[in-house]
Amino acid sequence: MLVFYYTAGSGRRPVEEFIRALPARLQAATLRAVERIAEQGIAAPGLSLRQVRGKLWEIRIQDGGAVRIFYVTRGAEGEGRLILLHAYRKKTQKAPLREIEVAERRMKEVLG
Repeated sequence: MLVFYYTAGSGRRPVEEFIRALPARLQAATLRAVERIAEQGIAAPGLSLRQVRGKLWEIRIQDGGAVRIFYVTRGAEGEGRLILLHAYRKKTQKAPLREIEVAERRMKEVLG
């Protein structure tokens, strides 16, 4: 599966920037999850995925902290694309509404 980072109109890639700013252990765990998806698709063993709303999904990463990455897919499994839209450090039980809204705004932009 091809994995892409959402790119803003300014050229920034917020999810990639977020991952680079993580502590080393959590950054490594996050990059491993993204690589696993690229190599084996979303059905790869060891991934924790959850549907948030409609086409919006999240990847859950737990390793020295809690990271959530919202994503959307386009195309068929195995030949499609997965677009990483928004990421944040989890601090509460539920995903904060503002984090979901950012991801949904980007999803609408990507899906047109």
